[in-house]
Amino acid sequence: MCRKWCLRWIIILIAIRIINSQLLKGVELKCDEENQYVTDDDSKDSEYGSTGEFCTITGLHRFPQFTHFFRRNVSLVKVTGERFIFDETALFSMKQVTSVKFYDCYFEKLPITYPFYRQFPNLVNLDLSNTGIRLLDPIIYRQRLVWELSKLNLSKNRITYINQHSLIFARNAQEIDLSNNLISEITDDGLQRFPYLSTINLAGNLLTEIEGNLFDSASKLENVNLRGNLIRYISPYAFYHLKYLTNVDLSSNLLSTLGSNIFRGCLNIHSLFLSNNFLKELDLVVSGNLTTLYVASNLLSSIHVKCLNGNDARESTTSCQAMEHLGLSYNSLTSLANVSKLINLKELMLSYNSLGTVRTSDFTQLKNLEKLNLRHTNLKRITYKTFSQQRKLKFLDISENGLGHLNLEMFMAYMHDNLEEFYASGNNLTEISGRYRFNAFSSLRKLGLGRNLFNCSYLLQIMTPPNLSSDVVLQVDADEFMSGVEHRSGIECSENGTTFVWKK
Repeated sequence: MCRKWCLRWIIILIAIRIINSQLLKGVELKCDEENQYVTDDDSKDSEYGSTGEFCTITGLHRFPQFTHFFRRNVSLVKVTGERFIFDETALFSMKQVTSVKFYDCYFEKLPITYPFYRQFPNLVNLDLSNTGIRLLDPIIYRQRLVWELSKLNLSKNRITYINQHSLIFARNAQEIDLSNNLISEITDDGLQRFPYLSTINLAGNLLTEIEGNLFDSASKLENVNLRGNLIRYISPYAFYHLKYLTNVDLSSNLLSTLGSNIFRGCLNIHSLFLSNNFLKELDLVVSGNLTTLYVASNLLSSIHVKCLNGNDARESTTSCQAMEHLGLSYNSLTSLANVSKLINLKELMLSYNSLGTVRTSDFTQLKNLEKLNLRHTNLKRITYKTFSQQRKLKFLDISENGLGHLNLEMFMAYMHDNLEEFYASGNNLTEISGRYRFNAFSSLRKLGLGRNLFNCSYLLQIMTPPNLSSDVVLQVDADEFMSGVEHRSGIECSENGTTFVWKK
């Protein structure tokens, strides 16, 4: 009888070993990516004594496979040919591992279990991106597993919601990336246990609103990325208590209105991105430290931004003296009345608005401009005084405005030393008038003159030395070439006085 039972147990144990080997087939654990996998000839010291600080896990595709991989009595698995090596002594060498990333792995639930926690007790960076995770299992909360994580990456998964237990194992994290998931709901207490959180990335999800108390307990937040959601509403108090907030990205949402005081309490904010929404007007009171504001591709007909005068949310407001970058392209602006007060602007993007006639006073105070884009703004004409104060200008685009006259003398007196890029494509130019040619701009390196009405012989003359340096790169839009149209140096032209019409 004993022999029979012993034989049965032997058969069972053999079967279990076969199943285990198949379960872990193709699974790899590699630490210190600069080193190769261990071989049979490696000594024990080299095999376990130098794990490095970074580990990658490859080939796990089922949650049972994961738990078996990190079961309690296994501390390290390394691939040696077709064999798997299990060694409890490796536990000590894994304590120095601070970063783990999963490659080619697939899980339904968040695979954080006690064996894994015991395996890597000192993790600082954990990357579980693109592993198919759908559920952030509350079992993690019950096990009280908490690392001193600095960075947690759960991007490109299938997570649908966040509650108070979802990320409790990473409550000490400083950076959490949840971008490109399917998150449509974050409970009121979903982000309220993260006292050290400085960066949260929720871009590319399905959020529709941001409630007022969502970030209340994350008082140290500096960077919030909500780009590419379905947000229609943001509570007036959503960011009010975040005094360390510096960067907010709300681009590519469905916002049609934005409260004027929504960022009033953010005394350190310096970058705000609101492009690709449906805002018809913008009236904001923001920190006096704001340097960057992008509101391109909206429906703006007016913009009015005031900055706090001091470090107190109750202080009076003034024009934003610190603002250096303003993006307003693809809107419905007809006036620069409020823009011209931002005297320290270095970059001003106004393309695809309906500005029409630009007054001399519009740019008089903008003496620090280095980049100015006026493409497709229905610009009627340019005078000698239009850009008379832009002596620091390095980039100028006046393309697609139907201009029939261009005299370089209007630019030479002010920007001959600094202008590096000049674009005047898509106008109705037949010649460059005045006594100067493009070689007079000593710093010029890029030039765009395509889709105008130049005669080929004339164009060849002004596009070759000595009228143009051979170092200048000509901007050529190959996808806009018209069949049967002559080209010189890649720029369209006409022969023998023939004319043609460009499609705008």
